[in-house]
Amino acid sequence: MSANEPSGEELEAVGPLVDEFLKTYAEPPVIDLAITLDYFAAWLVATGRMPAAALSTEPK
Repeated sequence: MSANEPSGEELEAVGPLVDEFLKTYAEPPVIDLAITLDYFAAWLVATGRMPAAALSTEPK
């Protein structure tokens, strides 16, 4: 596993957040995944669940 890949625990932790986000903001049945993921990342930062630095595309 590389340094950028999430661990199993991280993946398990994000599942409920994805469910909460989709129930609140996604409009089924048509969801543009790329746009939804952008909004999801912004929502995580806005709600304090992820640091904004995590969205950086700069190499670490």
